[in-house]
Formats: sequence, C-alpha cells, structure tokens
Amino acid sequence: MADLSCLPVVQQTLQRPLTQLEQLIVEGTWQGQRYGQMAQASGYGEEYIKQIGARLWAELSEKLGTAVTKKNLRLMFGGPVAPVSSQVIPLVSASAARSLAQLETDFLPTASAVDFPSGPLPLTSRSYINRPPVEEAALAEITHAGCLLCIKAPRRFGKTSLLQRVIAYGEALGHRPCRIDLQEADATVFDSLEALVRWFCRRMVCALGADVKVDDLWDSEMGSKVNAGLCLQSLLAQDNLIQDNRPLLLTINALEQVFAYPAIARDFLSMLRLWHERSKDDDLWQRLRLVLVYSTDCYIALNLEASPFNVGHSLRLPPFTLDQFLALGRCYQLSMVDSDRHRPYLEDLYQLIAGHPYLANLSFYVLAEGQHLPDLSTLTDGIFRSHLQELWVQLGQNPAALAAWQRVVDGAGVSLNVIDTLQLESLGLIRTEDGLVYPVCELYRGFFAAQLSCPGAEVVTLRN
Repeated sequence: MADLSCLPVVQQTLQRPLTQLEQLIVEGTWQGQRYGQMAQASGYGEEYIKQIGARLWAELSEKLGTAVTKKNLRLMFGGPVAPVSSQVIPLVSASAARSLAQLETDFLPTASAVDFPSGPLPLTSRSYINRPPVEEAALAEITHAGCLLCIKAPRRFGKTSLLQRVIAYGEALGHRPCRIDLQEADATVFDSLEALVRWFCRRMVCALGADVKVDDLWDSEMGSKVNAGLCLQSLLAQDNLIQDNRPLLLTINALEQVFAYPAIARDFLSMLRLWHERSKDDDLWQRLRLVLVYSTDCYIALNLEASPFNVGHSLRLPPFTLDQFLALGRCYQLSMVDSDRHRPYLEDLYQLIAGHPYLANLSFYVLAEGQHLPDLSTLTDGIFRSHLQELWVQLGQNPAALAAWQRVVDGAGVSLNVIDTLQLESLGLIRTEDGLVYPVCELYRGFFAAQLSCPGAEVVTLRN
C-alpha cells in the first residue's frame, strides 16, 4: 500500500490539494500498479487516468525543476512503506492541508467518523460513492474552454455533493470558483427579470470579491440581459484572472427555482445560452466554465435556439447500483454487507428503496448504530419517518401534484401531463418508462398507498 506521507509531500510540492483521481494515481503508482489496474479498481477509464497522470507528472516536474515520471516517483518522494487504508482519500480543500498524523486520524476508516446523513456530503466524507461515468465526465468537461455542463437529478440524489467535487477539482486546476445558489434568493427577486438579473450580478461580484459596481455598469435602456453580459465580461477581465490565465468556474445551483416563473425563465435561460455561445468566437469568454444544476427538466416552452439544455454536456445522476449500494455499506464498516446470511435482507432493502442515495445512507447509518430497520407497516414511526412526512407535507401544499401522485400510486403505469410529471420528478417520487409514470421505489408506493387509502395497498417487508 502507499505510504500516506507521500500524499502530503506531493500536495505541498504542488501547493494545491490533489483531486480524488490524482490521489488514486499517486497511491497506485507508489504501489507499483499499472494504469489498467487503477482503472479496474476505480471505475475510471484507463485512457483518462493516463491523461490525468501525464498532466500530474508534468506539473510535478515543473515545480521541482527535474523530470518526475510514473517510474521514478518513489525515487523523488522516497520513504519507507507503511500499511495504510486502501480507501481513496476524498477531495480536500486547499485549507485542509494537515500533518501526517492528522491525515491518518482524519482519513482512516472509523465507525464513529460517519455523521448522520443530512445535506451535501463534505469533501472528506467516506460515504461519497462514485457513480461512473458521471464523475469522470463532469470533471473532464470543466477542463474545456467555454464549456457548459448540466447536472440533473431528483432532490437528495447527490447533486450538490457532486457539484462540490467539481468545484474542488476546478480549484485544483486553477479555476476561480463563483458559486450561485438560487435557493438563496428571496421571493421578491423573481418579481421581474431585472430584479433577478441585478441580484444575480451582485451575487457574482460578491462571490468573487471583485471591484465591480453593478449599479455603475447598469444602463436601463440596454435591457437586463445585455447589462448582465457586461457585468460578467467585466469579471472575466479582472486582473487576477487575466494575469494568471485563470478560467472562471460559474456554478448555478437549484436552477429549477426560476422555472416557476415562465416569463422570467425564458429570458434568463436564453441569457445563459448566449454566454456559452460567446465563447465560440471570443477569447475572453473562453475563460468561462458554466455549470447548471437542477432537479427537473424545464417544462416551459423554449425556442430550441434559446435553450441552454440542448447544448453542452448534460449528465443525469442515477440511483445506486446494487454494487454501489453495498460499497456504501462498507463505508459504514458493516460486516453484514459481505455476509451470505444477510445478503437476502440487503437485496430486499435495495429493491425497497431502489438505490435511492439518501435512503441508502440513512439505512446504513441506522444499521451502523446497531438499530434494526422497520417493516413498511411501522415506517411512519421508523427511520424514514421524517423524510416521508416531509414529502407528504410538500404534496399536501400542491393539490394538483397530490392528485397526480395518487393516480401513480394506485395504478400500474399511468400517463401524466408534463407539469405534473416534472413536479413529481423534482421530488424524486417517480420514474418514467416508455412514456408511463411509476413510483420510483416500493417504499414510496407502499407508504403513500396507505396514507391515501388506495385500493390494493400492500405491506412490503424484508426477509430476515
């Protein structure tokens, strides 16, 4: 196994954190592995690993003033080999550089190190599970000048956790991050396009700490889209980006917030499309890397030439496969994951939640705490109670969506209108197949069937 001391030394040499894949390459090289072996162990493509490895050796060579290669890594960063965890260390921020002792304390697996699943997973979380090829494709995309990356998944599927890793990777490459989250916007921000765009521009300026006065740039006769473009152009032309040749990584989380305002959304989304297209023939705008994250498709009728969703690279985060589900259980140090006796129980659990990432984390957390998963008949008083009640309240606030959901729960594949489909999809309740809508998992179907008193409601239980 790799000597953990190699990783801090390499990071100190580069004066930046290593990405998850770079750490895998360093560890694998230290162990004498071939790129093909690293690819098999990680799920990344061999050619992509070679590309990242070559760039890593070149960067180390430049820093040290002498050639660093895969073959001479031990010679350059030599030291005794000590047994360490086989787990790949997650992405860490630049401020997270620590001593070897701290690294060992932070990164070696311990049962107590896993927190209750709530919100995005920190970069140092052991319970982040890669879903190839999504992560590889996302990280590769932001290396391209003028890129547009779209990431879609239902709520609590890991979008923000993936976004954090994309941002960390961009920072490792020297990108200047600019994070915008539309969930931070007050309701009044969506009163008009001008209100939204002014808020958006001020958030960009604030996120970058730039010396740009939005009000001084603003010309009401030019229109909001033009004013926003001028603001972003000023940010791209900032000295700290120009002198260091640094790209600007602009990420917009919860883009679906604007979908509820069709008149505003059409202009706002076409503005994003225009920004991406300007990179085709403008060197300054090629510095822009644009990442859009949202929980459902846009149900607003958009001109195909004005939509940002049919250009660039679109990724959909899938549920966990069974192997990924079991890998998550190992992150929680559960020996039952590899037990033949418990395998039927775990397979039933996987089928019950259909690989839902949040529900999988919640299940394994409870098992790691020594508790027992309840049957569906006692679910309202069990570990999923809070999550299911939250969904129930949200549905209760939208009578049309609730009525549509009752049809889904009571049927065996139904057809819904576009708006109902997208509203239920954004909650993570449904999946579509051949134009028909189904509950995404038996957990939801069984619970809501009981709540809605649908005919044919069954209790789903797990095998012992």
